[in-house]
Amino acid sequence: MRHHAAIALTLLAMLASGAARAQAVATQEPTAAQRCLTVLPGAPGDQPVYPFEPFKRGKAGKVLVELRFTSADLRPALEILSHEGGSTFVEAVRDHVQHLRVPCLEAREGPSTVRFDYVFRPEADRPVQSEQRERMPPDSTGMGCPFNVSFTARQPELPNHVVQRDNWRAERQPFMAWLRALKLEGPTRLLDAVYGDTTHFQVPCYKIESTPSTNKE
Repeated sequence: MRHHAAIALTLLAMLASGAARAQAVATQEPTAAQRCLTVLPGAPGDQPVYPFEPFKRGKAGKVLVELRFTSADLRPALEILSHEGGSTFVEAVRDHVQHLRVPCLEAREGPSTVRFDYVFRPEADRPVQSEQRERMPPDSTGMGCPFNVSFTARQPELPNHVVQRDNWRAERQPFMAWLRALKLEGPTRLLDAVYGDTTHFQVPCYKIESTPSTNKE
């Protein structure tokens, strides 16, 4: 989405310019599913098993899912949001997520959700990879906008460190979750240079109108 890319590019430019490097400030902790997602011992691996027939034929696939954890010792509820390449990839992901747990989830926190994009590429060094996915909220007008945010780049090793610098508001949590999962794109040397750097910016009032897609034959 172009709005997603524009914000990511702006953040990268701000970090690279050193416009606002800052001391560490009090953090808003990531959700339990972001903090301690764990694969159980005895699972086939830390990623889904590539289905044999598609792998043999060099066929790629992708499965976007949302996982909802309600207890530290229970498997997540799984929702398939989209998929490409056929049902065998979906079943591979379905089998894999049965082995996922969030051991740090406490009852007082309530359910914890996280999105992953499982990507199957037979020619890659790592044929199966998963990337955490969050959608940029399309509307900030209910979040008490404009509001100020502190952003520290830590992806892909860790969730980005993000802080509401105004009075904390629960309505902003979807936007903050999206920022935690945001992966900046650019030359490797530049990304290495800005890793761990902090910038401050103001989130404006915005509302992204959805436009129906049209297919032309």
